[in-house]
Amino acid sequence: MYNHKQRFFATLGVLFFLILSIAISYAGIDSLIDYLKYEEAINFSIWSVFAMFFPTFSLPFLVLILPVIFYGEMISVESGRIFVKISCAFLILTVICMVIFSSIYTSSLTRKGYVPCKGTPIGWTPGMAKRYTTDQSVCNRAKNNN
Repeated sequence: MYNHKQRFFATLGVLFFLILSIAISYAGIDSLIDYLKYEEAINFSIWSVFAMFFPTFSLPFLVLILPVIFYGEMISVESGRIFVKISCAFLILTVICMVIFSSIYTSSLTRKGYVPCKGTPIGWTPGMAKRYTTDQSVCNRAKNNN
């Protein structure tokens, strides 16, 4: 049995991670909406899809803590295995969606006349994003502004 202090801190932890999951998802959805505006320059990251689906595989882990909060007891091992399997299935589905979206979106950029810039976009970690522009001179302008 968990005491009231432990249950209170478990509740705070769940609320924190719930808000964090929603914020990460919102950031991913916002990025995807920006991609669909097809502006002059786009910094495309496959991780926006990951962020959008983040709650689908993080929330099952939060459900594991609910019996601690409400009943003061741990969830059964069998129920825990089920939630972990659900979370893993959502994670695999998310990775598949990332690959499919990246393939479809980058081909749509090519059809619309976008060209990829060489190198890493400013402010991004190498390998995390690719900059696409409608005009190669925009790529060169961004490099000269450093």
